[in-house]
Amino acid sequence: MTENSDHELDLIYSVLTPKIQSDLSDWYGRDAKLAGAPTFQPRDWSYFFYFPVQISNKETKTILVKIRHAENMSLAEAIASPKMKEESREEYDTLSKIREVFTRHANASLFATIRPLARYDELNAVVEEMADIRTLRSHFQTPLMWVDGNTRRNFESHMNSVGRWLRIFHDHVGQTIEAGPYISDLLYKQVQDDLGFLEAANTNSDLTFVRGMISSLYQTHEGATLPYRTLHNDFSSANIFVTSDGRICSFDSHNLTGPMYIDIAKIMTDLETCRIQLLTGGRSVPHSSLNAFFNSFLNGYFCSNPADRTALNFYRLVSIIEKWRNSEENLNKTFGAGRFMNIIGMVQFRRYYIRLLRRRIYEQKYGT
Repeated sequence: MTENSDHELDLIYSVLTPKIQSDLSDWYGRDAKLAGAPTFQPRDWSYFFYFPVQISNKETKTILVKIRHAENMSLAEAIASPKMKEESREEYDTLSKIREVFTRHANASLFATIRPLARYDELNAVVEEMADIRTLRSHFQTPLMWVDGNTRRNFESHMNSVGRWLRIFHDHVGQTIEAGPYISDLLYKQVQDDLGFLEAANTNSDLTFVRGMISSLYQTHEGATLPYRTLHNDFSSANIFVTSDGRICSFDSHNLTGPMYIDIAKIMTDLETCRIQLLTGGRSVPHSSLNAFFNSFLNGYFCSNPADRTALNFYRLVSIIEKWRNSEENLNKTFGAGRFMNIIGMVQFRRYYIRLLRRRIYEQKYGT
């Protein structure tokens, strides 16, 4: 992230604050007013401004103003960027569509939505109401997951709702495309490149067994198709949220087109490769519990319809390879004492990734 000067922030506040003051009555009624100084928080891919609001004597809200940015892009550059303008428009439109679809759905009581308030086009900013939510990852990584059966059962219930949420997103939020390649040529080449990168980064890792399976599946399914959808493409436990009463929501979708199994595989891989799982070699949440969570998720998504297990296993295989490569690339960006500690941890991570790949291939071969 690029450092932003106090002068630059003051200029943004001088534009943002009067705009929000002017719009408050439309959002919350004439008695609403700003209730304190706004705060600023830079994040990896967005700049956040928080404005506390007093709705009444008993009710307060927080308004979030979000300005997307690319890597090493300052706040001023983000505001001037045509690409960020396009992304902010798409994000606002998607938030509005998600809210419309999920509030009207028959199972609306299972889901929460983020309320989009405005888009300030001249600032490339999306304005939304903050919700009282926690990430699904924080629920997954709680120490109670080790010892408490109720915690695991609650998480299993959350995963069923997550599956339902994703199915509704795929069917109603984005564009539905009848079919596309089972394994595209571009994806096949990318996976082979990723495997080459991993073998070069780990001289002791022979991934021939993975290459063989990938090539076999590519050849077997040449000309075959899968259902394609507008994908969320960032459907991870850090981007899925749970309210205090157990409702599910997600946002920040990337709206790419591809096989629906990409989103399905990503959340499954994300949970089995989250940091606590990598550090403990998969012992934090054992394979049996993970399977129960995944089955609940798949039941939520497919209901009584069978999943294509070959496609599911293939895209989980691809997702693990992608996650492993990202881990190696992140290691290469670290320096000093932190790099030394990461190298030590990476030895454990590599063993675990290989074990996951072998499990995926075993299940692909024997269907268990």
